[in-house]
Amino acid sequence: MKPPLPTIAISIGLFLTTLLVYAPVYGFGFVNLDDPDYVTNNPHVRQGLTKEGIAWAATTIAQGTKRRH
Repeated sequence: MKPPLPTIAISIGLFLTTLLVYAPVYGFGFVNLDDPDYVTNNPHVRQGLTKEGIAWAATTIAQGTKRRH
């Protein structure tokens, strides 16, 4: 069964509106505020997706915030 035409039109409209709203960020530079602490210098993240890394991310306090996912 095909979705009705209004559903398709609304979906396309929402998609295009989202693209229009977020299009300006394409040219923005990357803001490197906390990546060294959370990503590039973090051995738990750098080792890849592991059970230990997931447990660390779910239970560790980092940079003063409780990380709950």
